[in-house]
Amino acid sequence: EKIAEQDREKLERERILLELQQIRQEEEQRRKDELELELEFKKKLNLRDANMLATQFRNDRLQKERDDEERWKQKMMEKFAEDDKIEQMNAQKRRMKREEHRRAVLELLELRKQNRAAEKEEEHNMRMNLDKEQEKHRQILEEERKRI
Repeated sequence: EKIAEQDREKLERERILLELQQIRQEEEQRRKDELELELEFKKKLNLRDANMLATQFRNDRLQKERDDEERWKQKMMEKFAEDDKIEQMNAQKRRMKREEHRRAVLELLELRKQNRAAEKEEEHNMRMNLDKEQEKHRQILEEERKRI
């Protein structure tokens, strides 16, 4: 009877130890999950901040490009006017020359826009490739995490 009582006590202790071990594992897992959530939240905040900065940078760059384009356009018109000495022409010739200059400036402007568009397309493709590589890397890391 004493041995049976000792066996019961031993089994009870083992059960309590197992239960305690299970509780500790659950707490450890909960801490890991909370840390992971916190890191994910911080990552999202950082991405949002980065996106806001990128948007501001893009808006500033576009405004600067518009300003530069307008200055360049004016400069080209002045150059063409100087080249042809428009002031010395009669009114009809002056209008025709100015129109000719305007068309030339617009053609040059269109060429510049096409070049910029090609550069932006190339930059976009490079960014897309980088994003694909980062996503692939993230998937590999996620698979490794799951495997572990």
